[in-house]
Amino acid sequence: GASVPYSAIMEHLRAELPGLALASHTVASPQIRNRGGVGGNLGTASPAGDAHPALLAAGAEVEAESVRGTRLIPIDAFY
Repeated sequence: GASVPYSAIMEHLRAELPGLALASHTVASPQIRNRGGVGGNLGTASPAGDAHPALLAAGAEVEAESVRGTRLIPIDAFY
């Protein structure tokens, strides 16, 4: 999910999403990697977002929720 810290991604998704696990190693300091997650990275829309290229390459989808319901948005259409 969006709140999974980068350190958990590095540990548990190494086989399933190697690009994202590798990109997670480049995120800030260990303190940030232990608290920060992909959701915050995407939510800030920073051009320096470490997860963006790996998510694009993996064909990820973002689950967005509003008062009208939940929908899946392809990562390349998210911004």
